[in-house]
Order: sequence, then structure tokens, then C-alpha cells
Amino acid sequence: MVKHFLQFKDLSRDELLDKTVFDLRSDQSRPVADDQFREVLTRGALVFETEHRARGGRLLPVEVSSSGVEFQGRTYVQSIVRDQSELVAARRRLERQRD
Repeated sequence: MVKHFLQFKDLSRDELLDKTVFDLRSDQSRPVADDQFREVLTRGALVFETEHRARGGRLLPVEVSSSGVEFQGRTYVQSIVRDQSELVAARRRLERQRD
């Protein structure tokens, strides 16, 4: 799974480990990232769509499912990121067919 994400983002494992979740977000999606992070901590979980930026500036539509996780007395945020490229492309094809 991590291997697919690294290919998806065009990153090496070491490059990924050197980044924060905010580094992965596109410039347009960063302003809401803090609010989404706080909402995960407040509500315990959150599912949202956003964009990540790959090497070279390519924008990647993703769905993020985040949950607050308690471990050894500390709260962490665990996120599962799903590539939504095919879904977005299918939506665009449907929209063009409707027009």
C-alpha cells in the first residue's frame, strides 16, 4: 500500500518520511488543512476530498479518511488516502455527455 502511494506521489520512501501532511497538500487546499485537522481531533474522525501535489506540481484528487487514535496516552491522527483520479475523470465524462 505504501509502495502504491509513493508511486502515486512520485516520491521515495525517505522523501515521504521527511514530509508532514501539510507538505503533501496542494497550495489551494492548505488553508483548510488546519481546520480539518482540528475537526478530526474534535469529532474523532473526518472524511473529505482534497488535492495533493506530486513531484513536478501535478495535482492529484484524493479522498482522505482521518481518525484520532490514542496510543500510550497521546492522540495521533491516522489517515488513509485514496486516489480519486479515475472517479474525477468519470465524473467529467458524464458531465460532458450531459451537455
